[in-house]
Amino acid sequence: MSKKNPRSRAPDLDKYIKQSKKHRYVSYYQGAQLYNMGYSLFVRTAKLAGANLPIRKTTIVDLNILDDYLEQQAKIKEKEEMDKEEAEIMMREEIEHLQELVECGAKKYIRLDEATKLYSIGLSTARKFAQESGAIYKIGGTVLIKVEIFEKYIENIGKKE
Repeated sequence: MSKKNPRSRAPDLDKYIKQSKKHRYVSYYQGAQLYNMGYSLFVRTAKLAGANLPIRKTTIVDLNILDDYLEQQAKIKEKEEMDKEEAEIMMREEIEHLQELVECGAKKYIRLDEATKLYSIGLSTARKFAQESGAIYKIGGTVLIKVEIFEKYIENIGKKE
């Protein structure tokens, strides 16, 4: 009795053909053309989707699996965009609330990140202005900015320019 080498055996195409009634298969090249993608991008996407079916020295891609993966990724992207919009809305509300507290004088000190949101300036600019104005107060590891001094300094900069 001789041992059969599994590599020399032809692929069992019957199992793919039986499934093919429900599935659509393409090569990497055909898929790249079909989806109007670059070849390497299509290969990477097919691998991420788990849609590759290796047959000897070639690989075919199950388009149904790939389509499901792409739809799922689109839903995830859409959800992330919605989350960003919600975060922006919450941040605007937070800034309005902060602005009210500062204007009525209930909040005399703010943190650097609050200054960036309140005055629509970058972190390094807020730090620079706070240091130049002498409005920085350090308590432990926390840096606070005295709003009254900081606003006067910003107003004076606007008058100079």
